[in-house]
Amino acid sequence: MSTAETPREPMSAMATAESAFEAKKIKGKREKRTITEVRESKRTGEKMAHMPVSHHSSARWAEMAGVNVAVLGDSLAMIAHGHRTAIPAAIDMMVVHGQAVRGRAKRRQI
Repeated sequence: MSTAETPREPMSAMATAESAFEAKKIKGKREKRTITEVRESKRTGEKMAHMPVSHHSSARWAEMAGVNVAVLGDSLAMIAHGHRTAIPAAIDMMVVHGQAVRGRAKRRQI
């Protein structure tokens, strides 16, 4: 078996994301996109990565992956709280989840 064919131990998705995140940190600090930049990207056709986040862990994944915009929506009432619709998502609920997400995704536009 040649070196190219030597089986490697599979990396977990989290380990792969963390190593990619660390590599990007070395190249330079990634800045949070502004609302103006997000709006302008639609006009210019620039591709941006958006990811729905509803809790601390998903915000961490978005941060490690370098997602441009972390989307926190009322669907968290269904995802995180088990409601059948998003209607029960009160502003208090959104604030609590927003604080948890912001605590972990400091360089993402929420």
